[in-house]
Amino acid sequence: DRWVMMGNHRDTWVHGAVDATTGLAALNEIGHGLFKLKEQGWKPRRTIVLASWGAEEQGIIGSTEFVEDYMTLLQEKMVAYINVDVAASDQKYFKPSATPNFRPLLERAAKQAGAPLDSTYGTFYEQWDA
Repeated sequence: DRWVMMGNHRDTWVHGAVDATTGLAALNEIGHGLFKLKEQGWKPRRTIVLASWGAEEQGIIGSTEFVEDYMTLLQEKMVAYINVDVAASDQKYFKPSATPNFRPLLERAAKQAGAPLDSTYGTFYEQWDA
């Protein structure tokens, strides 16, 4: 069994409506959607772990402590970590970032998703690539 982990911090200093609240809202909705899929009989190919970290603004303490406590297990099980910090802001353009080996997945998803905020572009990928 391999894990895909999605996480976000829950503490904030200044930009609470954007950082970290939008990430937490997105993480909660992802959890809600996964639960609804499970109710319909869907079963993911990998275990999905949702994480909410404390003390990120003070030095990434919560997630660091978790990794230190579970390093061996994470090395054995985890295949991906998706950070949903600042899931939305006042920017109207799609600006994802990831490790290089994750980019092809982002590109495929962006090519399938419409760009609702700018009618100049048909997909998020066209907007991102412009």
